[in-house]
Amino acid sequence: MPRGIASNGEVSYAVTNLDSALTMLMAVYVYGEKAVKDTKQIALESMIGGAEHLSIGR
Repeated sequence: MPRGIASNGEVSYAVTNLDSALTMLMAVYVYGEKAVKDTKQIALESMIGGAEHLSIGR
């Protein structure tokens, strides 16, 4: 595959990351620093929770 052309999976992953980054920026703008820490904590917990869910499903 030529460089610079991404598969649909890569594109959607990048878009998801961009969307998350924009959401974080909005949280900073609207709620300030505390919201960023809370958002990071929630993201971390959801990642851990997702991993636990996957391992339970096996």
